[in-house]
Amino acid sequence: METAPHVGSVGQEVLELQQRLLAAGYSPGPMDGIFGKKTLQAVRAFQKDRGLPVTGLVDEITAKALGITLEAGRAILRRVDRRDGRVALTFDDGPNSRYTVKIANALADAGASGTFFFLGSMLESAKFDLSCVCGLGHEPASHGYSHTSFHKLSSAAMEQELAKTEDAIARRCGVRPRFFRPPYGAFDRRVILVARKRGYPFLTLWDVDTRDWTRPGVSRIIATVDKNASSGSIILLHEGYESTLQALGGILRVLKNKGLRPVTLSQLIEGHAD
Repeated sequence: METAPHVGSVGQEVLELQQRLLAAGYSPGPMDGIFGKKTLQAVRAFQKDRGLPVTGLVDEITAKALGITLEAGRAILRRVDRRDGRVALTFDDGPNSRYTVKIANALADAGASGTFFFLGSMLESAKFDLSCVCGLGHEPASHGYSHTSFHKLSSAAMEQELAKTEDAIARRCGVRPRFFRPPYGAFDRRVILVARKRGYPFLTLWDVDTRDWTRPGVSRIIATVDKNASSGSIILLHEGYESTLQALGGILRVLKNKGLRPVTLSQLIEGHAD
């Protein structure tokens, strides 16, 4: 498992979580080692009462409050353990005046949702309407402000990048981003710690990289998704390429043929327990 215990997780780690929740006065449901709806409700209640980000995920901050030790890898989200066919299509480096609206509308027309990792600087310079992203069931997320490698910045500069991007997303979309993906997927322990300070319990990466930014061609992009995507996958795409837009229809078809359904990251990690 590559992220914190969450809905759908099973095993000894979840059983220990349930035991700690019960000892703390929160009923997690059956003590069966299965992270179901009752356990999710107990985690959220615990987080709320302790003044922690109410994510429903047992990140290291929540785990520490419960007296549980998690591996360092829990701070990185690459995919989610699911069996119901949900996957996340994620798009980096926007908003892009030529492609963002077309991508968002194409997804909506197909009954699919995506997560858009926006750059704060691009948001501030964008002169077009973003309601297609913020109002059609899609989800805005943070990719930092200037597409700088975070691990090369001071902690103060990282925090400023995140804060400025959060403000830009709030102004354009009316929500605070729930997810952060560091530019280039580059990070170190300081990046994790600063992100947590800003309220992101983990860094969001991916398990399917289409490498669309190398312009491999429409058929290659589609084939990469067809070969590698499975239930719970997080698929990396970018907004600034014609071939990505042209491949989108084919991507949606192969996902459907594989019994997979694109949803937002929020829906991928916990939406089935709503």
